[in-house]
Amino acid sequence: MSYAPDCPENETRIAARDQRFDDFDAQSEQLSGHDQQYCQLSSGGFRGRFVSAFLDDGVSLHLETANQALEQHVGCPRDTVNIGLVIDGDRPFVVNGEPLDQTGMLITPPGAELSMFSPAGATILAICLDHERIRAWSANENLQDPFAISRNHVSVQNAPMLADSLRKSALRIVRAILQTEEPEDTWAEDVPVGRRFTSAVLAQLTLNQALSSWDRPTASEGSAVFERARALLLQMPDGDIDYTMLRAELGCSERTIQKSFLRYTDMSPTQYLRTVRLNRVRRMLMSKSHRASSIGDLAARSGFWNWSRFSGFYKKQFDELPSETRLRALS
Repeated sequence: MSYAPDCPENETRIAARDQRFDDFDAQSEQLSGHDQQYCQLSSGGFRGRFVSAFLDDGVSLHLETANQALEQHVGCPRDTVNIGLVIDGDRPFVVNGEPLDQTGMLITPPGAELSMFSPAGATILAICLDHERIRAWSANENLQDPFAISRNHVSVQNAPMLADSLRKSALRIVRAILQTEEPEDTWAEDVPVGRRFTSAVLAQLTLNQALSSWDRPTASEGSAVFERARALLLQMPDGDIDYTMLRAELGCSERTIQKSFLRYTDMSPTQYLRTVRLNRVRRMLMSKSHRASSIGDLAARSGFWNWSRFSGFYKKQFDELPSETRLRALS
């Protein structure tokens, strides 16, 4: 579903897009300008929804939800600032090891990279703003760029009132564009809605900075263990987990490592690594560059040597056989 109200010539068109997906790789491509790679953590068929509203002044709003838990690696454009807000969900998102719930706000500066764990059934909102326009607004108001204080790193801020205000404003705009057949007062005034929304966002951010510290939160010990352990696991994707090496590198017990994975991914390190391997096989099955390789060869490259066990794991994870994935990719 898409909607774009009529606009006078030479004016930016307001447009909306509401799409449903049964493939998480296809959904990962919807956030324009961002380099995203998804890994499905929970098992079963994928069902997702991605709603986008494109406004004037380089402003876009994006809502994403999925029925499966996902690990998302995101590379952000060098000309865009993102604000992430949780809409709903029983459990928090986890961004670079830090929890993000409805009381928090994710600030992502231009060119940043992040790793995010999204719980099944939860919805997150991304507000994307053009950084050059932010600088121009700041200069015009004789104020500091409210994102300069982020010091070029991804930050999760605890700002419940601000998060709630921005969430309500953004959702009101998205719903108005999707549900109305004619432009409403939301965007009918002389000042375009995107410009007014940007000004409101920046004014609130500036006020919030004046009232509170935006220092980067210190990562908890548990999140630090998890992030380091995950990085080490991904360096040994084709072999068994070497807990002796992990204990030596991390300086903690095997139980501590396992608890950190359960906390952030709802699975053990072994289950997590197997899930990453299955996602890697699926990505190769969907890729044109691997069509000459047999499914067994691709499975073996990712450490699966027992065909029946691999096929069973794959079917449970993605609700289809490896052969069905390949056939779908060829169609």
